[in-house]
Amino acid sequence: MNTRRSVLSILFVVFSIILALPATAASKIGYPCTMYKPAEIARAKENIARHEWAKKEYAAIKKSANYLLKLDRDQIRAFISDKTPISHFKCPKDGQYFLFPPAYADLIGENLDTLRCKNCGTEFKLDESAPEGENVNSVIRSRRLIYIVAGVDAAGIVYQIEGDKRYAEKAAAVIERFAEVYKGYKNTNSTSQVFRLRPPHPYYSRINGWSYFDGQTNKKMLQAYDLIHESGALSKDQCAKIDRDLVENMRDFYLAGYQNTTDPLGRKGPLFATYQIQDQGHKWWALTAAGALLGDDATLKLMVNTFEEMFDPANGVIFEDGTFYQGSADYQKQSFVNWVGVPEIIRGNLDADIYSNPKCRLLQKSWTWQLDEIFPNDTLPAVNDSHVGSTCPENYAELAWTVYRDPKALAYLKKRWGAGLEKGDRYSLFFRDPNMDVSAATEPYGVTSAHLTGAGLMILRDDRATTADRTMAFIDYGQYKPEVFPPAHKHRDYLNLDLWACGMEMISEMGYIHDPKYYLKYQQGPLSHNSIREVAEQPDKGEALLWSITPAARLAEAGQPGKNARFIALVPREEGEPILVDVFRAWGDDTITTFTGFTWQLHARSNELQLEGVGKMTATQAIKPLSDAVQGTATGDLVATWTFPGKRPCGLLAIQTGAKGATVIRSTSPAEEDQIKPLDYVETTQSPKPGKTVPVRAHLQVKRPEAAPVFTTIYLPYEGTEAPKINVKRLNVKSADKEAVALSIEVGGERYVVVHSPAAGKAAAGKLELDGRAAIACWRGEELAWATLAGGRTLKAGSKTVKADAEGNGWSR
Repeated sequence: MNTRRSVLSILFVVFSIILALPATAASKIGYPCTMYKPAEIARAKENIARHEWAKKEYAAIKKSANYLLKLDRDQIRAFISDKTPISHFKCPKDGQYFLFPPAYADLIGENLDTLRCKNCGTEFKLDESAPEGENVNSVIRSRRLIYIVAGVDAAGIVYQIEGDKRYAEKAAAVIERFAEVYKGYKNTNSTSQVFRLRPPHPYYSRINGWSYFDGQTNKKMLQAYDLIHESGALSKDQCAKIDRDLVENMRDFYLAGYQNTTDPLGRKGPLFATYQIQDQGHKWWALTAAGALLGDDATLKLMVNTFEEMFDPANGVIFEDGTFYQGSADYQKQSFVNWVGVPEIIRGNLDADIYSNPKCRLLQKSWTWQLDEIFPNDTLPAVNDSHVGSTCPENYAELAWTVYRDPKALAYLKKRWGAGLEKGDRYSLFFRDPNMDVSAATEPYGVTSAHLTGAGLMILRDDRATTADRTMAFIDYGQYKPEVFPPAHKHRDYLNLDLWACGMEMISEMGYIHDPKYYLKYQQGPLSHNSIREVAEQPDKGEALLWSITPAARLAEAGQPGKNARFIALVPREEGEPILVDVFRAWGDDTITTFTGFTWQLHARSNELQLEGVGKMTATQAIKPLSDAVQGTATGDLVATWTFPGKRPCGLLAIQTGAKGATVIRSTSPAEEDQIKPLDYVETTQSPKPGKTVPVRAHLQVKRPEAAPVFTTIYLPYEGTEAPKINVKRLNVKSADKEAVALSIEVGGERYVVVHSPAAGKAAAGKLELDGRAAIACWRGEELAWATLAGGRTLKAGSKTVKADAEGNGWSR
């Protein structure tokens, strides 16, 4: 915390200096001076003239501005109320929230002055005489503001590209009116809509009570203002008023809020306080633009300092591997995509640069690390409030390629946009050289095992495959300590397991399910994850314990030594999908062992589950939102088979050894986000619209009564409708460590022996003798095919000896 206090002290001094400065009045380099300067405008024109993708991108921009041409100046001004806009309010008729309004209500009517609830159909017409506060009129004001602002920056772009002054005049009407009212909007809380006049807060704000909306609106306004500043649509007096009432007022409001940054425990923090950083991107862009428009070096230097501090791993926001502190790809996306342009604004306005700044060296990795965790179908694991089906943004790759010539980024762009980059986005339009040579060498992404220490992810891949069939598994081991910033998106779950095989995510993450509300609560808790329920409530971060990648097996382990640990090994087969070995130890402590046992659980992306090795099952009470629960007692090894029907049938066989006597519970759980989202839930009844069926997944729990059980599970994904024949058994282990385990696995003409021990030392099982933590060997017939050692010095597999110091930790024939 000393580092944070020192950063705060520096920033507080800077803030004090800025607030004491006299008002500045004009850009020092002329206009436009923010993200799109004359060089970028010229580049965009050349791209449009030369490339079809650029023509399409520009046409979309122009189309998004054309609605303004249909409105006269008075109509435009009428869309922006002088009363504070608010997004939160329940429908007076049915209690439906108008939160994130497009999902719950339509803006209708000839003048878009009426709100219609999507749930009950009730219509509410705007009454501008109604006071501001928590009422439907405030929601309508919010929706109308969002509508009229949506294309104002696009109008500025069209003016710069074509010189059509009509667009500048429409944008000017929006900006002038907004400058009149913004300074009078009250600071509100996004969740309770309580007016907060003092002090300003970095998370709450004047527009919809949320800094995200406030920054988004101001970002569009300032961009448009910069682009039309010299068009003649605004007089010098009007510009002076906008500088004072909007640009300066907004800047000072944001800076005052940053001085009051606190974390949820009430402690002071820097302006990028971790629990709220994902919502600050638009505000950072707007604040940087304000500095450029006003010729305000102090604000620009503050933003450079912000980036330097953010990309210093010691401050716990961006780690050495480029990952985001929340371990969430989507929330890093929410932050980063919205401040794209800040480095471009800095360039030319200040004798400084963020891209080449050695203190911001991790920026390139921050744009590309997601390509290391990516699934074979180019989607990202839905870890920590990420969404099912999310992708690494092409915008990230465009930036990484354009700025740094990153070869992985180019490979991703070529896959997404064609070998000649036949597509592009708004950034591409202005910043991609129209003569750029894209024939440079690329580097494959998402093909090798990766340990992302910042996000706390260990990702094992079978890199022999070259298609979407590549098998991958990962542990999310909770590197971030969740109790420090409870609202952050690193969940309080622990040692979660994911598996991709046969072209699909078999053992899955739930995704960020918003509706109904109890699903949101469920997906954030340990009950929804493939972990041990009691252990998943861990109050502290995990540690990486083993990481061993060889041409044969790949091994990883994480947890808290002496409390809990999960070991996984991806074991390749000569024919068929790799095997996954999972050893989960729950040592427990005085608190946990007061429970009646430990509950291992697993759900796969199917409701087709067959169980073997369990006695008669009878109905039992399910833990909501689980349902249809039945339970029985394991009679020996438990065999669970999930099948995935469809055009490409496949399955997942899971065998848990040593389960005899355990309580086995089979129930159903909610499906993943992409199955729940289309159901269009009704808030008031917490049920989907009529005629829609809620899909479910088979949920398996194995409850062991002992204080420190070891759950050993073998997973075998397979193609087709029948699982391969497999024989799994526990082996006796000779070891000083009584908790060492060994397994023998026979499948498809291959035999594997796996030994794992919590502590390094000598152990022997089957034909393996080792001095280390873990070892795996494979025989085909009587011939040793390969052997792998982890966390030790020597391994003897039959007649072959592997010495870690001489041969690494693996050998293969």
